[in-house]
Amino acid sequence: MTSALMALVAAVMPRADAFCGVYVGGADDALVNRESRVILSHLGGQSTLTLSADVETDLSEFALVIPVPPDLGEDDVRTMEAELVDFVFDYSGPRAVEYTCEDTRTQGRLTSTAPEPEFGCTEYELAQADRGSEGGVFSGEIGDADASTVAVEAEFSEAEYDIVILSSEEGDDLDVWLNQHGFALPGDAETVLQAYIDEGSHFLAAKVDLAEVPEGRTWLSPLQLVYADGDLVLPIRIGTLAADGPQEVIAVTFSQWGGMGIANYPEATLEDECMWSDDTDFPEHFASSVDAAIEEVGGAGWIREYSWPLSQKCDPCTVPSGFTEEQLTALGVDPFSLTWLTRMRLRYTPELATQDVVFYENGLEEIDQLRYITPLHELEYLFPVCGEGYADEPGECPDEGVATGCTVPVQPLGLGLLVALGAMMRRREQA
Repeated sequence: MTSALMALVAAVMPRADAFCGVYVGGADDALVNRESRVILSHLGGQSTLTLSADVETDLSEFALVIPVPPDLGEDDVRTMEAELVDFVFDYSGPRAVEYTCEDTRTQGRLTSTAPEPEFGCTEYELAQADRGSEGGVFSGEIGDADASTVAVEAEFSEAEYDIVILSSEEGDDLDVWLNQHGFALPGDAETVLQAYIDEGSHFLAAKVDLAEVPEGRTWLSPLQLVYADGDLVLPIRIGTLAADGPQEVIAVTFSQWGGMGIANYPEATLEDECMWSDDTDFPEHFASSVDAAIEEVGGAGWIREYSWPLSQKCDPCTVPSGFTEEQLTALGVDPFSLTWLTRMRLRYTPELATQDVVFYENGLEEIDQLRYITPLHELEYLFPVCGEGYADEPGECPDEGVATGCTVPVQPLGLGLLVALGAMMRRREQA
């Protein structure tokens, strides 16, 4: 975004008050070590869906099946850099901050008021990927089984993926075709496939071409699909076929003129703006809080973790800088538009995932994030302890005058998570 446009946008957006503190980390690493991550950009008459998942299997055994719009073609499928996906999720994740008494003097006396999930929908299907006989990746004898209604609409390669787009009239025919070509869908696959067929879906099926994977690499490129605007639906039902426990999806959406939500699963809420207990650490506290919140809404629900316009500085910032024009373009976002970023965490069990996820634009321009405070006895007069409330005999920072000004130095830390030393406290309410 040009500096002139940034100045214009800043003039019409509400301001967030700053504080001098330290961003000390995020929650995701301990919450799940296998997760589905989805980025959905819904802007300007088209949608861009980016799918990324950790793959804890030999790449030669990885295959996926995704219901897709019927007009999806080769030109609408591409891959993108995994580092950009990491940046999006580092940027928007739940955050822990650390205050000192000096911070309160700088800004005045602040006023405060489970079992490990399995892969989610972007795993879709892990299958024993028989690479087929000579003549092509998807060649093979159908044998006596009937797959007569299956049509191959397109076949192509993209990066390390060998991809075919299929249509069918019958779910059992499609199940036969997929099994004969190395996609061993478990369970009652034909019933789930038929439901998608009845809704008008085609199917993208992909295997990994090991010759295209650089030596030593154990991860797959995120897969990106671009299609004309329609229903904002994320197909999670097909991903439950191989599931034997809870699944989790973290979705980041980019939309115009306000945030997004999930229409057909209940929203759970977490207490934040509080200090976690001294006898645990932040990732453990956050994980247990998510477990309890999802259980409270019946075992299937979602949590809004971040909602913020890109035109307003993150507060506190978890990365050294914001998005570049090139990054936004790669994500399907117009870098010169007013764009809202929303992050949602969805968890469900196979039994409760009876509907695909339906996103909707809620039009709300309310900034929100999950932010937690490092325990410090002297700050108990400002912040409650999560789940316990304010201390009966709170500590309190001594008065030592009032300083002015605040600098926010930025420094990346290790372990693949870029964090900012120094941050900004968001206002609790918009002006």
